[in-house]
This record gives sequence, C-alpha cells and structure tokens, in this order.
Amino acid sequence: MGILDLFGISKISKVKAELNKKNLKPQAVLLQQMKDSGFSDNWDEKRRDLEIKMLVVQKVDIMAAGFSLHRFTEARDICYQYGLEEAGKGFQHYIDLYAYYIKNYKNLGGPTSW
Repeated sequence: MGILDLFGISKISKVKAELNKKNLKPQAVLLQQMKDSGFSDNWDEKRRDLEIKMLVVQKVDIMAAGFSLHRFTEARDICYQYGLEEAGKGFQHYIDLYAYYIKNYKNLGGPTSW
C-alpha cells in the first residue's frame, strides 16, 4: 500500500498526477472531462469523422499526429497501470483516431508527395 492509498487519494488523482509528471497535461485535462461526463462512451463513426475534419482543418502534419499518438498511448497505459479501465478505453479512441489519420493522411488532404 502506497502513501497515496493511506490518505484515500482516488485513482483519478493518482493518474492525473502521473500524467502531469510525464508532461501529459492535455491528457490530464481530458481525463477530468471524461470523468465529469461519467466516462460515457459516445464515440461513433460520426464523432471520429468530426475529429478527423478538425485535424485536417488545423493542418496537423503526420509528425505531429505521430507525436499525439504516442502521448495518447502513454496516457492509456498509465490509466491501465492504475486500474482506471474506463479512462484507458477513452484514450484508446484517440489512439485509433490518430492511427487512422496517419494511415490515411494523404487521402485526407496531406501532401501528395514527400
């Protein structure tokens, strides 16, 4: 039993602290938003398409998308490490989103040649 357990610190607090420690502050904010929404799993193809459109409009390049993919993977893994399965599943949606974006980058408006 760790010191945080002795003081009754929640799993959410532990994960947020770990995310902040690893410089994953945007993911910590997203974790809080997921918690506030009751970890509702409202991802569908329509939501994915909207998120993809936002990445295209913002002209997120493949390097930045790869970096985000890594950050969301790290956040997911931290959630699973602390037994926060619902949040891990939430981050998995972003992992899938960025993997899809990277795989289909050229078809989504990325440069046609390198």
